[in-house]
Amino acid sequence: MRPSPRFLVWLIAFAAIVAGGVYWIASPSTEFFTFGNPLKSASRPMDSGPVEATVKNGAIFPVVPHIPPSAELVAKGGTIRGHVKLVPADSEQPHDLVVWLRPSRFHSGAKGAESRDLAVDGKGAFQTDGLKYASYEARAVAAGWSGIPSDVIVSPDATFVDITIRIFKCPDLSGFIRDQTRQPVEAVRVVFSGRSETGANIYEESATASDGSFIFKSVADGEYTVKAGPIGNPLRPPLVIQVREGIAPTVLIDIPKVATVEVRTTVPGYDFPLDGVLVVISRAKSAEAVPENAISGTDGKVIFKNLPAGQYVVRASREYFMPSQATFYIDSGETERVTLSLMPLLDDLIAQLDQTVPPEPAPETNFPPQGPPVPADQNPPIEPNPPKPPK
Repeated sequence: MRPSPRFLVWLIAFAAIVAGGVYWIASPSTEFFTFGNPLKSASRPMDSGPVEATVKNGAIFPVVPHIPPSAELVAKGGTIRGHVKLVPADSEQPHDLVVWLRPSRFHSGAKGAESRDLAVDGKGAFQTDGLKYASYEARAVAAGWSGIPSDVIVSPDATFVDITIRIFKCPDLSGFIRDQTRQPVEAVRVVFSGRSETGANIYEESATASDGSFIFKSVADGEYTVKAGPIGNPLRPPLVIQVREGIAPTVLIDIPKVATVEVRTTVPGYDFPLDGVLVVISRAKSAEAVPENAISGTDGKVIFKNLPAGQYVVRASREYFMPSQATFYIDSGETERVTLSLMPLLDDLIAQLDQTVPPEPAPETNFPPQGPPVPADQNPPIEPNPPKPPK
């Protein structure tokens, strides 16, 4: 097959380009020469000596030497001026708004940078002078707001820098928890933890409402984890989320069907409810799971909800009663009813009653008080009864 003319033209052009590149690389026509110095200025004086340059195939490439700044320029330092832009724009400026100026975390030249907190006026403007030449990070900070960092380089070539930095209103993080049947799960413990962009450690707890929803107010930018379930006994692996520029995702957590344990405390032989009993339930053979506890009410009952399937130990104790416990296994979605009978310790109970019952008061008398006793040797003689006259 004979190639088309268009193909031949493209092939010739490509060969010419390749040949030119090879010639450029291998060409020996590189030389050095000097010319008058054009870099002399009042702020950076230097002698009008020669400046080195290279010539390669007719092109001139000057070699610009490093010129240290003058002592006066170093002493004066640099200036950063800027404005804080609120998002949404119609928001009221927070009263505690400041600008953090910190050494840059990402750019070189941060060594020697200063840390300053800059005041912001009512129009969102700020300014600071006399900064050392270095790389900085500027961030607006206020309670309930998240600032976006802006990197700034202050150098002898850029002694005055004007910037605009943004700050976003912190959003609310909301979500839902449902089981395998897509039904909402109520009263599930939800833990929200992590570290914000400003370095603050965040830890909050909440519980789902009747519709399975939960919410955490005013979440700053950062990376966080969301856990659902009892402490050390999560219902699913932690979920990692990110909040960026005032936008938080809606979290949807699917969990297995949970179990319920209902404990009833009684006195043996009488079968009446016993209130004020401390009931503790724990996951058997689990060192990480933290036990849950509750106090029985007047009906003697305690209910533990949203438990994952597994083997559990439940213990009940109260003062002046012998403790009681039970071990059982429960499957997902089941309700286990346990009755614990506590035998009273009669000796301790009687001793306690004796200490709490007040002594009986002495009976009151209506007799008048008697006078002081008379000594026996001073007692007057008792006169006999006079004789009765004859009739």
